[in-house]
Amino acid sequence: MRHGTTNWNEKKIIQGRRHNRLSKSGVKLVENTAYEIKDIDFDVIISSPMFRTIQTANIVNKYHNCKIIKNELLSEIDRGKFSGRPYNKLTENEKFLFDTIDKNSGMEQAFDVYKRANSFVNEVLPKYKNQTVLIVTHDIIASFIEIILTNKQDTYDINKYTPLFKNAEVKCFEVNI
Repeated sequence: MRHGTTNWNEKKIIQGRRHNRLSKSGVKLVENTAYEIKDIDFDVIISSPMFRTIQTANIVNKYHNCKIIKNELLSEIDRGKFSGRPYNKLTENEKFLFDTIDKNSGMEQAFDVYKRANSFVNEVLPKYKNQTVLIVTHDIIASFIEIILTNKQDTYDINKYTPLFKNAEVKCFEVNI
């Protein structure tokens, strides 16, 4: 699950690892999603430690009352010098650097985020074998987890990121780890 919408999402401000809370509409969006998945029997919720993901996890957990575990591997990509800046105020060159996650831009590299997602899938998820786990995270890390779980690596250029998760979107996967 991706976190709900923040004010910065709505204003197209680059968040990165800034700790932003959900907007009013973001809370409502998560509440609606939480209601839609209320009948799924989660054993545990594992969340990125960012405020917006913990807030999302807590809203969903109102229907589940299970343990929420923070995991750094699920953290948002570090957007470096772009964090806190409106996307539409970037120069054309900066937009290119941002959009391609250019190695000279000071941002965490897409492949490093992919490696974090892979570590999460291969090191953390096996601890919850035969359990139903809700992962609450951010778009890029959720997208990489989806790619890893569905073996779609060859159809996705991790150096030119394309979002796969909308805010408060849940995707379900059955995996045998």
